[in-house]
Amino acid sequence: MRRRSGTTLLEVVAASIVLAIALAPALRMTREAVQAADRLDRQERCLTVASDLVELGMARTAADWDGRVGIATVLPIAVPGYPGMKALELTSDSAAYGGVPGRLATVGAFVWYDEDGDSVVDSTEPQVLLASAVARMASYESHAGS
Repeated sequence: MRRRSGTTLLEVVAASIVLAIALAPALRMTREAVQAADRLDRQERCLTVASDLVELGMARTAADWDGRVGIATVLPIAVPGYPGMKALELTSDSAAYGGVPGRLATVGAFVWYDEDGDSVVDSTEPQVLLASAVARMASYESHAGS
């Protein structure tokens, strides 16, 4: 009787078991890495939008102090282009917010991903708070008016 070279069923089963033992942790690590990357991506988007809102608020406030100071958007607003993202904006020269009335305004933005759609910030949702200050200067306002 002629013997054929090849693998036996027992060898195939043993190799499959070894492969499964090695792949199970790798698949779990891959899943966790994808989830971490998704969370980091959402956090980065929040940071980008918050930075944009603060810079835009600073430019508008410097150009039109009387028309902008005292504006507080306390209701969450949707962020165009980012479904599920919400933002709150604040521009104030009140001392309670770190400003100096008539001279220095605080411009801030709070952005978060509203993952459950309830328009309420939850501690598990990605979120960013940025704030800056802008001084009232006649040169800013006159340059914007020209």
